Amino acid sequence: MKILLAAASLLVVAACQPAATPVSEAKPPADQAAAPASTVCSASIDLAWPAELTASAIATGPSCEKAAVLLVVRNDEQDPLLVWSSPTSDVFGLYDRTDSAAMTAGLKEWIDQASNNMPSSSKLPEWKAGAEAPGDAASEFPFHVEEWMDRDTYEAIRKEDLVTFMFPQGRESAAVFVYRDLQIEPVGIQQFPG
Repeated sequence: MKILLAAASLLVVAACQPAATPVSEAKPPADQAAAPASTVCSASIDLAWPAELTASAIATGPSCEKAAVLLVVRNDEQDPLLVWSSPTSDVFGLYDRTDSAAMTAGLKEWIDQASNNMPSSSKLPEWKAGAEAPGDAASEFPFHVEEWMDRDTYEAIRKEDLVTFMFPQGRESAAVFVYRDLQIEPVGIQQFPG
């Protein structure tokens, strides 16, 4: 009887105790899990640009396919004159880079002005009187000016013979800027063929 009474007492005490919290063996949510080091994209390059400017390009992300790219152009006093960003997946020359080493090489090609076919504003396509836009309407590389720019403004920029910069700003076009009055100003975009 004593054994039966002791067993019943233990059952009553056990029933009054709070239940233990179960230990979860589940993995943390995907957004909290750290990406494996081998897939992280981290690349950067600094290049001298004409007019004593420096261009810095940085790509970073959980993978190079899902990275973002940032371009900052600074003067010799380190003032940022141009800040531009985009997903790498949207940029010609960067969208197909799959690791940090390839992305670093891609960034160098992307901002290197040695391949700029319009290094001065005098090389921009002429906007002939009566035409709707600069260049030949049937050109493989049509040029589209900034929305606010009219023919007189554009042609005045061409005559100033300003330092011009360009880099792919998408998969089908390059952004074109001029350096004037210690500032970088957008002029338009040049489409790629296709």
